[in-house]
Amino acid sequence: MIKIENPLKAWMGDLPSEWSCRRLKYVFFIKKDIAGSENYTVLSVTQQGIIPKDMEAKGQFASDYSKYQLVNKGEFVMNHMDLLTGWVDISEYDGVTSPDYRVFVLKDEEEFCADYYKYIFQLCYKNKIFYELGQGVSGLGRWRLPADMFLNFELPIPKYIEQCEIASYLKKHIDLADEIIQETKKSLSEYENWKSAKIRECLCQFHDEDKQPVKIKLKYLLEIRSGASKDKEQIMDEGTWPVFGGGGLIGYSDEYNCTKNNLLIGRVGSCGKVTRLKTNSWATDNALIVEPKVNSDYLYYILVDANLQELSTANAQPLITGTKVKSHFVLYYEDENIQTEIVKELDSFCGKINELVKEKNKLIGDLEKYKITLIYELVTGKRRVV
Repeated sequence: MIKIENPLKAWMGDLPSEWSCRRLKYVFFIKKDIAGSENYTVLSVTQQGIIPKDMEAKGQFASDYSKYQLVNKGEFVMNHMDLLTGWVDISEYDGVTSPDYRVFVLKDEEEFCADYYKYIFQLCYKNKIFYELGQGVSGLGRWRLPADMFLNFELPIPKYIEQCEIASYLKKHIDLADEIIQETKKSLSEYENWKSAKIRECLCQFHDEDKQPVKIKLKYLLEIRSGASKDKEQIMDEGTWPVFGGGGLIGYSDEYNCTKNNLLIGRVGSCGKVTRLKTNSWATDNALIVEPKVNSDYLYYILVDANLQELSTANAQPLITGTKVKSHFVLYYEDENIQTEIVKELDSFCGKINELVKEKNKLIGDLEKYKITLIYELVTGKRRVV
């Protein structure tokens, strides 16, 4: 990440001598027109773009969309309330969006290229440049960009023709990178399906007539308890023990509340995700701690195969309870030799798949870094296309 001392202006570094810079308020104006009726497409701001909201999906919905603000095709919409996971983009739709979001418009489309500035704003999210200007109760969660900071943010101003050339060049190369990323993610999904099929095959195959798996409730195979909350300030980038949330590693701590013999199940967020611990760890209250009564490695594969995410409640914030997990039926081989044989085969197979996944994830990470670097160099004139 690029280090920024004074994000209002210094993020740009030295600009080409023929470029100028200008405060954002001289390039854009903020608008806020309330709809006044319900008959509009509701738009969501996502990192995949500004898209129509699926009104039939699970989630939170407003009670009155007439209080939402109008958005026209070609206008910018920014989720300035969340500077970590929020986003900004140009709308391809007419509709309405949250009144808490920021809608803004170019003052002169013959002097300023919308796509050029779109890449700048998205860079400011990716590199946390806007984050440095944020205000709020905490540096995590709802960390907002005040209007005065936004309007006084300095923007580079090359000639209009160069803005367009830069935007065109970025679109071509970023679209290509995104295409590779999507194909790579597709292959990752195929690898996961391959693993799931192999695990199912090993857990359910009949070894002989006298040693078939029995159907049993998980409560006979494990004990389960909730993890414990930990203040965000206590979660460090480095430490003695890893800290896990529901979805995986989130940092480190000098304390632990579960051992390397335990397993974790995502309770909130990544509901049902199973983690096999390699060392003592801290599990937050977004995870359930599993204490195996049987072979821990064998139980891990049983839980992975159990589709525990299907046990989650259908609330706005889905979660899994320990009671539901313990009441869930699974197939179980009582013969310890068979358990050992299954673990050996699956560890070998999944280990090879995990290495392939690691390589694919590295490619995705490298391409994401390439995109950020390319945008920064072009929109600040460090690299020229004309």
